[in-house]
Amino acid sequence: MAELYPLPLPLHLRRIFHELKAHQQIYDLPASKFWRPVEGLDLSAQFHGMRASTVTGPAAGPQDQLIQNIILSWLGGSRIVELKTVQILDELKISRPCIYAGNVGFNVEWSQELRLADSLAEYVASSMIIDMLRHLDVLGLGERNLEATDTIFDLSVGYDLKGISSQPVRSFIQSTQDASAKIAELRQLIPDELKHLRDIPFKADLVKSITLSTFHGCPKDEIERIVHFLLTEVGVSTVIKLNPTQLEEKYLNSLLREVMGYDHLTINPKAIETSLSLQEAVAIVDRLEPEATKRGLGLGVKFSNTLEVINNQGYFSDEVMYMSGPPLHVIAVTLVEEWRKLVGDRFPITFAAGIEKENFPDAVSLGLAPITSCTDLLKTRGYARQFTYLQNLEGQMKKLGVRDLGDFILKTRKQGLEVLEECVSDPDLRAALKSDLEASSSDTAAVLAGKLPEGQANALRHKLVRAAALRNTPLYAAEARANPRYHVSKNNTAPKKVGSALYLFDCLACDKCVPVCPNDANFTYPVEPFEVEGRNFKVLHGQVLPEEAFLLRVKKDKQWAVYADFCNECGNCDTYCPEDGGPFMQKPKFFGTLQTYQRHNERDGYFVERHNGTDRMWGRVGGQEYYLEVDRAANRALFRDQVVELVLDRARPTAPVESKILKEGSQGHVLQMKTYFWMERCLEGVLSDTMVNYVNVRFTS
Repeated sequence: MAELYPLPLPLHLRRIFHELKAHQQIYDLPASKFWRPVEGLDLSAQFHGMRASTVTGPAAGPQDQLIQNIILSWLGGSRIVELKTVQILDELKISRPCIYAGNVGFNVEWSQELRLADSLAEYVASSMIIDMLRHLDVLGLGERNLEATDTIFDLSVGYDLKGISSQPVRSFIQSTQDASAKIAELRQLIPDELKHLRDIPFKADLVKSITLSTFHGCPKDEIERIVHFLLTEVGVSTVIKLNPTQLEEKYLNSLLREVMGYDHLTINPKAIETSLSLQEAVAIVDRLEPEATKRGLGLGVKFSNTLEVINNQGYFSDEVMYMSGPPLHVIAVTLVEEWRKLVGDRFPITFAAGIEKENFPDAVSLGLAPITSCTDLLKTRGYARQFTYLQNLEGQMKKLGVRDLGDFILKTRKQGLEVLEECVSDPDLRAALKSDLEASSSDTAAVLAGKLPEGQANALRHKLVRAAALRNTPLYAAEARANPRYHVSKNNTAPKKVGSALYLFDCLACDKCVPVCPNDANFTYPVEPFEVEGRNFKVLHGQVLPEEAFLLRVKKDKQWAVYADFCNECGNCDTYCPEDGGPFMQKPKFFGTLQTYQRHNERDGYFVERHNGTDRMWGRVGGQEYYLEVDRAANRALFRDQVVELVLDRARPTAPVESKILKEGSQGHVLQMKTYFWMERCLEGVLSDTMVNYVNVRFTS
């Protein structure tokens, strides 16, 4: 089974700053796709009383469990990061592949794939790197740098009270609330060439809020006990992630199968039978609200968890799978509508369901925060897609002539005008606000500040914005249900395949596999195209003898590989690769350490190192072990499998300088020299300093 192995902090830092300087990108994301706010626009929002510079972020999932996931999300504009769910069971066996995001999203992956200690190190190191990027103003914002980079980490935990209250999980949570010990440990690992960053006052109180993720069908009283525990014992603001099955069964099925046309999908009956109803969820937060208020903590809900459906599509080996993407958007927006019919705007709502660039501003208009995404970021362009969410929002704000999200909510459906009568008793103030909202450029905060004391002005504006968001909710919910972009007819086409097979070298070179990998495991490396005549060598009568010549060609100067320690074989690159076979299966896989290479001896792959001026490479091809040493100064190579060893003049590899039989009784064994040429070219390519990757960064200072 594929496992994830975090990269040490020093190597991350070397990669980040070397790649940025040499290629104007970080983790393959071009600097042109780093989100930089338009001057004069304020996209910030409050989350449990904390300021975040945008309302967007990754949902707890594949975009936020490793350092590069979190940093890529942040560079794309995420400012509320819902860290991937942690739980007491930190040795998971997950089916592979586990993600399909070709149109509608489906998955069978759930909590973090790292041990708790590793997750802690990744989360703390990510926060430290964000502090470094802010300190250095990597976004180039000047005076606007700090206000545009306020970032919140929201911790997701699961799945039952026994696990959450256990000593390991309690200790983990406490270490995110006060990360000073882990920061002190990691601070010493900052490389000498970056030692000027060691004195940054890194943020130690990483987490002040938790989003509770429970199993589909978690007992109702268990959910309430967990939230009570988090509020009273852990002392954190808490969000309860709720399931789509809270909608009445008939209505839910009607939305999915009749309104949107997904009649090939069947909701798992068990999920409906055991689900918390909407009324029961309201009752829980009603009972818990006094506890939160007494402690000055926030209490909210999240719409929505994924929808559990029967796996009749053949994507995975599991009996059930979890649906996300476009149809879930309509269901979750409808849930927000139904929830607000019952409780109004008493509780803040986090949102995650089918968010993409077109509907992101609509979700903002409902006053939701954060608005998180996952499935859309698994599509072509990957993390760069969230850059377009914010650009689209900024474009709509400029059209409306507003400078912040409050006025955007008031003006986007003109509901701000509708709420003036019910919220503003003073006719003169009401007239001033009406005039401002009808103008081509609006600033209701300034109008109120000129008429009322600061506290009253802020309170009244907050009331107006919340009232407008409530009115926007049923309007947008109706729009979403009627919008054909969410219907099956618009979401039933998979990415096209061209019919050719993917191989180790040379492909269509579309580069889609790099951005669609949430872990940035796929990478490019240079190879000088070549055409070479080679010969295999066969053991005959105690000698190593050449066989018939073969011709080998590599046509393209850019090749693709996989960093095995970051590849969990989720399958997403296969979905978007136009050729058959899957990059994660067919392209060369490079392990980060000799230990991980040797541990996963069921997987083909390679390990590379430099030692005393010699480049060395271990390879496993078709289960057969190979070893290559290249002395570039002498232009010599040593190549062997478990039976034959050759010393080669690299200029004349068909005529070995020396040969040796390593294993007696090997009559007829053939040393595959095609593997030599593959390995030799891979070795030179991945170590080239013309491109930055996780392999060569170990040899970069």
